[in-house]
Amino acid sequence: MSTPRHHTLLSAAFAFLLCALPSTAKPADAPLRIGAWNLEHLGSRNEPKRTDADLDALAAKIRDLNVSVLAVSEVNGWRTLRDLARRIGPEWDGVLGRSGYLGGKPPKQIGIGFLWDTRRVELLEASDWRALPRRRDGLPVFHRIPVTACFRAVGGGPDFRLVAVHLKAGFEPADTQKRTIELSEIKKRIDALLATPGEDTDIAVLGDFNHGPVSPEHAILTKENFATYLASDPPEPSIIHFDDQIDHIVPLNGFSEIRKTTFDVVDDKGKLDKTAWRNRYSDHYPVVVELDLGPDDDPEATFSSGESPLRPLSQFRD
Repeated sequence: MSTPRHHTLLSAAFAFLLCALPSTAKPADAPLRIGAWNLEHLGSRNEPKRTDADLDALAAKIRDLNVSVLAVSEVNGWRTLRDLARRIGPEWDGVLGRSGYLGGKPPKQIGIGFLWDTRRVELLEASDWRALPRRRDGLPVFHRIPVTACFRAVGGGPDFRLVAVHLKAGFEPADTQKRTIELSEIKKRIDALLATPGEDTDIAVLGDFNHGPVSPEHAILTKENFATYLASDPPEPSIIHFDDQIDHIVPLNGFSEIRKTTFDVVDDKGKLDKTAWRNRYSDHYPVVVELDLGPDDDPEATFSSGESPLRPLSQFRD
């Protein structure tokens, strides 16, 4: 037979259990994080060659980033990216573009793509921007064709378009000219999207730009208040080889859900020296930023489909 004391004990135990359960944050209080990371010849690096333990460590680091979407570059084939997605967790999926092929038999790829957590975001559309020119002004450009993907927060929240890039590397004047051409063509493509009636204007370009803020091509996306290169304060390098931030997240200035002050270059703040970081992960550091997970500010807007759709890796079969 129950007694008042028993009821009191049961009530106290129930209250304790309720307090012990994880709280459910309000959507507006739970940030959604996006990022970009050059993974340095993932699937083909030989000096040093990656082990299974290294790949598991890389997957664990991506989990630690707490990103919902990660733009990636220098990936050697869709199987390589699918393997990494599976190591991160069963809820992860990805897409990989169809460019960036190198010589050799079989040919190697330094491809661009995305990884995302399907518990946090839904993929709406992904494609290569294959209509971009491959030569201009007598120069070859876009060896790595940008990949675009549109996402919507699961359970309500913002939707947005990301454009992943890996621009021409190098310090020669011709390299700067090629990056200038590539960024100019990307801006033209975005301008065409913005001119489309009903198009969603929440757009960010992100990835390995291979230039820092003092390079002349930097001004292409920033002029006339078009977009903003995010940076930490004080500025931090995003690659181990020199002191510039060359990996960027560049939201259009109408992308209001971006919390610009949350931008970070994730380098473990001295816990690993540069050699140890590279051996375990990559010669680049990831860059991340948060979005507000409140109601979408333009729910009626839509996303135009690209000319060369990409299927998620989860739909591929060996």
